[in-house]
Formats: sequence, structure tokens, C-alpha cells
Amino acid sequence: MKILAFESSTKMASVALLEGDRCLQMLESDSQKSHAEVLHVFTERILKKEKTNLHDIDLFVTGCGPGSFTGIRVSLNIAKSFSFAFQKPLVAIDSLTILAELNKSLAENLNKTKGQNLKILSLINAYKNMSYYSLFETSAANSPKVLKGPSVIPMKDIETLLKEPVFAVGDGYLTYQKFLPESLLQKMHRLPQIIDYPRADVLGTLAYDKARLGLTLDWKSVQPLYIRSSEAEENKRGIIWSPIDFKE
Repeated sequence: MKILAFESSTKMASVALLEGDRCLQMLESDSQKSHAEVLHVFTERILKKEKTNLHDIDLFVTGCGPGSFTGIRVSLNIAKSFSFAFQKPLVAIDSLTILAELNKSLAENLNKTKGQNLKILSLINAYKNMSYYSLFETSAANSPKVLKGPSVIPMKDIETLLKEPVFAVGDGYLTYQKFLPESLLQKMHRLPQIIDYPRADVLGTLAYDKARLGLTLDWKSVQPLYIRSSEAEENKRGIIWSPIDFKE
């Protein structure tokens, strides 16, 4: 099964071509303003290098957010267009799950080393001092299991997700780390090897597992996972930026 996967929900955009669960090629860029352009360029380069074409793809895959509203639309529209044009099935997977899968082995190794049972907390910057989040339980044999989320939380309320220590991943952590008090940082375990942005190669492997179970969709059925309203809609409803204010 040949799989072409697109992910652009954060500042990182990537395209990957897979054969089953094996990644053949992946290209990525951190130039958020040009996601629409680079995904098409990357697709052309990868297909050319692998001497294949879009007619040969069996499954198109996209990240569906949460994350950047524009970024989500870029990968989603490309994958849906190809799915429609070539009458091939489509799989969409949320960016928080991709992050958890990317870092699952790191979390499991840390748990074994320290004799802990840390859950994975995926955090993606939602701006206005908020993060999108999901909390996951992991096991070596299965994909991460969602325990809480996906949702959005003001970072001033992040302590409500930290009843016990977690393995924290994602650019939500990177963005707001400097504002968090030490008492909270000590509950958010990290490792230098953590990957903080969702990637198309792991998206493709997750989609392969779904496809083997027959869990694919047609192009009309896939929708973005926005969670928040657009900034214009929030402004209209009076939802404004609020300061990060920790009272210890």
C-alpha cells in the first residue's frame, strides 16, 4: 500500500511517502507562511525521486488539527483534492495524537528507567496564552489511548491537567515554558530527544494501521478539527487575550 501523507498544522510542514508502515521519503520545512507552496513542491520532488506518480497512491492522509487554522486547511485541502481526483480513500488524524505517537518510545523508556507511569501530555500552541491538549496513556503494542481531550486550555489553568507528573511534548510547552512556575515545570518531564512538532512520516504509519482495519473515509467526510473559533469570531464574541497569572 502506497501512502502519501501531509501535515501542516504547526510551523512545521511535511510530506511523506510510505510503503505500508515504512517511510520511503519525507521532506519538511519550518517556513509557516509558505506551507501551501512547499507541500506541493515537496510532493513533486518525492514522487519524482521514487519514480512514482499520484495515480499509484493507494491512500491519501492528512493531519486535521488542532493548530494553525490556515495550516490545517492547507494539508486538508491538498489531501481531499487528491482523494477526490483519483477516487482513493482518505484518513485524517489529529496533530495531538501524532505528537504522542512520535514520542511514545521516549516516554516508555523513561518510565522503565525511573519506574514511573507517566502519561503523555501533548500541547500545541493555540495563541492568546492557550494551548490545545490531549492526555494519553501509552503501551508498546498499541497507539496512544486518549484519556482527556482534545480540547483547549488557558495556560494559567494548566495545573488542572497536572494532578500527577506527565511527559510533556509539543510547541505549547515550548511557547509558554518561560511563564510556568518551577512547581509546575517539575511535573512536566522532558528529554532532549523530544520531537515537538507533528510529522508526516508518523502520521502515515498511524493511517496505515487505520486503513488495515478498514477505517478510511471519502473526501467529503473529512473535516478540520478547529476546537477554537477563528480569531475574528472570538473577537466578535468578546473572547480576548488574558494574561498568564500564576498565584502560588
